[in-house]
Amino acid sequence: MRREELPENIRKTVLNLEAELNTNVSILKEYKGMYYAYSSTYVINKETGRKEYIVRYIGRIDQNGDIQRPKKKTVEIETEKNIPEEVKSTIKKLKEQNNNILILPDSGMYHVYERNEAQPIYLGYVNMEGKFISSGNAFGLNINNSSNSIPKYNGTMDDVDASLLKSLSMNGRIPLPYAAELAGINASKAYHKIKSLEKAFGIRYIAELDLEVLGYSEYICFIKFSDIVPSNDEITRVFSADPSVQFVATVKGEYDIMAYILAKSNDEIATIAYHLKSTTLQRYASYWHIAPFKSFYGYIPVRDEFFDIIEKDKAWSRSKESGHIPEDKIYYNYYVVLRDLNINGNSEFKDIDERNKLGENRASYAYKALIERFRALKRITITMHNAPVRYFSVIFMDTIEYDKLLSTRKELMSNIMEKGSLTDKYALVGDIQTPYGEMFIAPIYTSNGLESITKKLKTDVKGINIRTLIITDILIGRLCLRIFDNAYSEQAKAIEYMTHIHIDKIDYKL
Repeated sequence: MRREELPENIRKTVLNLEAELNTNVSILKEYKGMYYAYSSTYVINKETGRKEYIVRYIGRIDQNGDIQRPKKKTVEIETEKNIPEEVKSTIKKLKEQNNNILILPDSGMYHVYERNEAQPIYLGYVNMEGKFISSGNAFGLNINNSSNSIPKYNGTMDDVDASLLKSLSMNGRIPLPYAAELAGINASKAYHKIKSLEKAFGIRYIAELDLEVLGYSEYICFIKFSDIVPSNDEITRVFSADPSVQFVATVKGEYDIMAYILAKSNDEIATIAYHLKSTTLQRYASYWHIAPFKSFYGYIPVRDEFFDIIEKDKAWSRSKESGHIPEDKIYYNYYVVLRDLNINGNSEFKDIDERNKLGENRASYAYKALIERFRALKRITITMHNAPVRYFSVIFMDTIEYDKLLSTRKELMSNIMEKGSLTDKYALVGDIQTPYGEMFIAPIYTSNGLESITKKLKTDVKGINIRTLIITDILIGRLCLRIFDNAYSEQAKAIEYMTHIHIDKIDYKL
């Protein structure tokens, strides 16, 4: 259960337990007015030297906040004594598919959790007949062949799928015959493949803007509440009212909230923060940390509401008195097309013309001009809404010794460009100024995914310190999950410069 959803008495007891035990405490379930508390931590196995994830039952908390501890000091979830054979068989099959399974017997049901760097993820339960009932978080666990499993992409990503997804990521409007040629199949097969991928991954086509060209800077805001955390509904209501805010998520770690905000200057971001703090959030004691951020890999899609700001700041209409268009403006009709493409980047140009009463072929012309002349539009790209991501992690790479970091800069660039499990390894990478270093947002697809990523970073890059947050819920906006052709990345350009070795690029017909 989420911390902010707990009654105040229960929340205070949880905080006291964390202080007493010096570890994370989670309420994994509520039953008949009792809240069942568990601790989760990593330990080093002395025999193997490997890190193991341990979840222990602490006790149950009543509605007054009083805790009833078990007779034994700790009871581990993994115990499987006296489990019926039908249930044991199902648990065995589950563990064959995911060896990080934990079992909690209770009231004739066997609750299934997955070990996780943040906290156990509830996957569902096994009943006395041995049938596994999925919670919806159990991606890939489908031992019953029942309708309880959430329908997500369960196929193997072959070279054709990867090629088509990369083409769509680089140019969501790429001509179908050319995308088929790059994938080595005919156009008819490519059409059906793309439709299948769109359905399986929940693909949406969006505009990837050049925010710097449009005159906006990026800022990351982290908030830590001292005691009570506002509800998700209140946080969403406050932040969504400001069109400068593009992304908000709840996080677990040293902060409670993170937000991605666009502004024209440091003075403007200070004003935005002041207005956000002056809402109902002022009732909660909190610490706000806002830092300039410069992304150089990945993209966070902008909300439609942000185009109200673009219209005010950048859209220009010709008049007898206005003369030539200023250098920092775009034609109003081009702004209209840009906004339309951000809603659905795959719309037919003739439909955009009709929707916005632009006249014949105006949208097609505006699209080319936005890319080639005004450079406000980098490309139409895709984001996969239904990619089987377990969770997202925010990774801070703080610079401790700059000389050592500089000596492994090429290794850092290569690390960012590495192939991910399904989509790009990182959804977003950029420089963050306070503390000085880099910030990554990574989609985590496997139970040990975060540990693998941070371990590889520490191996590749010297002079750094790694800290992490876990994104527990995305409240506003979305992250862009795709397969970018890294030959076009800033990292590839840097490696070319350092090594004087040319990297060949595919023409995606932008």
